[in-house]
Amino acid sequence: MRSKSRIVIGSAVLAFGVLLLIGSILQISIWSYLWPLILIGIGVWVLMRPRGFGDRGFTDFMLLGDHRRRGKWQVKDANIFCLIGDITLDMTDADIPLGETTIGLQGFVGAVRVRLPEEVGVSISSTAFLTDAHVLGNKQDFLLTPYEYRSEGYAEAARRVHLELLHFVTDLSVRRSEPPGQA
Repeated sequence: MRSKSRIVIGSAVLAFGVLLLIGSILQISIWSYLWPLILIGIGVWVLMRPRGFGDRGFTDFMLLGDHRRRGKWQVKDANIFCLIGDITLDMTDADIPLGETTIGLQGFVGAVRVRLPEEVGVSISSTAFLTDAHVLGNKQDFLLTPYEYRSEGYAEAARRVHLELLHFVTDLSVRRSEPPGQA
């Protein structure tokens, strides 16, 4: 964990230094762009925090980087916050409990990739400034419009996953696992 924190902090300081150097060389006021972005990020954090945090058990938080879950893992109600980065949830070999499991996915900018077994129902609620959705073979783009999706037979499925997305910009991809024997 310490090593990961050093990498994140070191990368942030390095990126900040490069931005200041570029601004100095090009005679551009980086602060006039950086401060609004910082304020927007804080605003997004304040708006998302009361809704998303504390109402479900597990919460994973990261500012920069990618969050990946693959292989054998226990799917449960959770919140995953990734300010800038990608979230990948491969539930192909995961233990998905009976009933509905709700996963909150929040961030500023990032891609959300989900892979589900064929028998699992999926429901999606996405609120974002811009959503590029590729869900089970359907592609749609949404600007300033919430995105809602519910797979056929969702209510009757024994195992159901409900995804609640809250991003500024997100690239959403949900697909089914390949049947055994196909690649």
